[in-house]
Amino acid sequence: MKLLVTRKVVARTTSSALPIRPTAVFVRGAYALIEANYQKELSITDISAALEIGPYHLMREFRRHIGIPMQALQSQFRVEFGKKLLRQGLPVAEVSLEAGFADQGHFTKRFREIVGAPAAAYQRNSQGVGA
Repeated sequence: MKLLVTRKVVARTTSSALPIRPTAVFVRGAYALIEANYQKELSITDISAALEIGPYHLMREFRRHIGIPMQALQSQFRVEFGKKLLRQGLPVAEVSLEAGFADQGHFTKRFREIVGAPAAAYQRNSQGVGA
């Protein structure tokens, strides 16, 4: 998969009042790419090629700056999107695919790790609160 990185995305992620080390620019670019494409299949190779930086260096720096690996961030974005869809009442199987997971089992596993409850229980509780 080839990603198109525009200067706007990288510029948007680098505009900050804080001084930025050069590697932080790449970390912010990677964060922006993951945030914009979390539902798609996105490999570290794709991200590093789009940012023109070595994949291993990017992985190390990303974890050092953000505190979690890039794949974990992508899973967090996917689960947050899944939570939104579950609150709307969509079936768990449909939510898992819409959020970018390969199957319902993978979604349920990641959901439980991040949220601390199964997706179906989360959906029941969130609908009961708003009803």
